Amino acid sequence: MGELEELLEKSNIKFPRPINRNAARHLLMLIMRDMPAAHVGYSSTVRGDIDRLDEETEKLKLEESDAEFGGTISNKRTRRTSYFKLGRVDRPDLPGGYCSLIFNTIPGYRLDEHDPNEVEIWKRTREIVEDYFSQNLDMLSNL
Repeated sequence: MGELEELLEKSNIKFPRPINRNAARHLLMLIMRDMPAAHVGYSSTVRGDIDRLDEETEKLKLEESDAEFGGTISNKRTRRTSYFKLGRVDRPDLPGGYCSLIFNTIPGYRLDEHDPNEVEIWKRTREIVEDYFSQNLDMLSNL
C-alpha cells in the first residue's frame, strides 16, 4: 500500500450503508459518549425548494435535502482537534444521505507526519463507527 492510500484508509471511514441527518447526529452523540475527554461540534446545512403542485391550486410542495454536514472531534486532554465532513451519497434515489466520515488531512503530509494525537482520534472514531453499524444496521438504513 502506498503512502497516499494508507493516509486515505486511516482518515476516511466508509459506512456500510447510508445514513440520514438524524442518524448522523446520533452517531456523533455516541462518539462523544464513548471517547474519553471528547468534545464534538458540528453544523449542517439543509437545502430546500418550495414549488406549487400545479398552476391551478394553492397547494405547495416542499422538498428538503441535506447539503453539508461537518464539524470537529476534539480530545480535551491532548488539546487536539480533528475536522471532518460527512461524504454525501451520490445516488438520486437516496437524497440527503451520507456514506462516510472524512477527516481533513494536511496536503502533502504522509500519515506519519500528522499529529499522533489526531490520528488517534481518527482510530478511536473508526472503532466507534464500526461498532455502531454492527449493532444498528437495520435502524440506519431508514432514509
